[in-house]
Amino acid sequence: MGRLSSEVEEGLYRIAHEALNNTIKHAHAKNILISIQQESASVSMEISDDGIGFDPETARREGSLGLNNMQERARSQGWQFHVESSPGNGARVHVEVIQP
Repeated sequence: MGRLSSEVEEGLYRIAHEALNNTIKHAHAKNILISIQQESASVSMEISDDGIGFDPETARREGSLGLNNMQERARSQGWQFHVESSPGNGARVHVEVIQP
């Protein structure tokens, strides 16, 4: 396992940046955890917080630019993107990149 391609590095950086901005602006979180794990055929990144949480479907329908931008960035690269959250339970953003 070597260094990630510049496209993967930049994409993960931009998703992490957006997720952190959203957490700081909206979540009222006390803790944020960022985890990046590289395996032979994949890289996964998870960002979680202990903030106030939200309903992801409502956020998408109401046009949450940050959430939609993260999802579009990941999916345009063929990456898996998931958000888990509910009011009162924090949030978790998970991105998985399958490497050739």
